[in-house]
Amino acid sequence: MDIPGIGYVLPEMGFIPLKESSDRLFRSGSNGVVTIASTGDKKVEFIAFDEHTLALVKSTMGYPAYYPLHPVRLKKPLKAVLMDLDGTSVHSEQFWIWIIEQTTASLLDRPGFALEESDLPYVSGHSVSEHLQHCIRKYCPDKTVEAARRSYF
Repeated sequence: MDIPGIGYVLPEMGFIPLKESSDRLFRSGSNGVVTIASTGDKKVEFIAFDEHTLALVKSTMGYPAYYPLHPVRLKKPLKAVLMDLDGTSVHSEQFWIWIIEQTTASLLDRPGFALEESDLPYVSGHSVSEHLQHCIRKYCPDKTVEAARRSYF
């Protein structure tokens, strides 16, 4: 399977060929879709067209997202590669934890609210919805993830 932005992939590499995307929006061979493949863990699906690819990132909370997959171009020789947890070249994890904290403060109507150290494993490294769900369960169980997402976004 040739996936623009990734290259040629095989099932032996952990990719699973699919006839259609899990949300049924795309079907291989229809509307310009050349092929569809999933990662071995089934968390991401790649919808390949002739010239570009979309990545469907699934969510355990029901909030999947589509992202365009841009090809990587390397200018050699490389001197270094720097990235943080989300694969960018800036350290942003503390910022995103702060955003979750501010969202929770907004839901509680307590501007001075602060997350506890014990919250860190639950508000880092997961999806936004999972972060918010943790805070709702612990701090404001009368609120909903949907309300938290509206505030967050």
